[in-house]
Amino acid sequence: CSSDLLKENGITIGGKTRLIYPDEEGITFSRMKYVEHTSPPLLKILNEINKESDNFYSQQVFRSLGARIKGKGTRANSASVIKEFLYTHAIDTENFKIADGSGLSEMNRCTPDQIVTLLGSMFHGEYGQEFMDSLPAGGEGTLEYQIGRAHV
Repeated sequence: CSSDLLKENGITIGGKTRLIYPDEEGITFSRMKYVEHTSPPLLKILNEINKESDNFYSQQVFRSLGARIKGKGTRANSASVIKEFLYTHAIDTENFKIADGSGLSEMNRCTPDQIVTLLGSMFHGEYGQEFMDSLPAGGEGTLEYQIGRAHV
């Protein structure tokens, strides 16, 4: 059974497993094939988030930060990573609150000064031009849709 083979090799699975070709005889751990997915580069994801205002992607990146840096993608861990980033870029985090990655929560709080300072820090950072290029411009992405709605 495939789950027994995985368990014997130190891999625990919370759900059911199945072989893609269950009639194949003599399957061994070394002959098993695994499915792997490689994420697009973060810059490509950032372009999607910023230009299309993709809240789902934003939330996934938010939780991924917590998972990657703190070991678990909890809201608290992810918020902590964001606050640490702001702190290291000399952005005042007093009164700053982040409850989600999409920015839709009514519990999110930031000041105009925090936004301006963050944008300046990003602009002058190592990937400043790439970040600026990821931002929407009038008539493209979500803004294209919003401009179209304004004329209806």
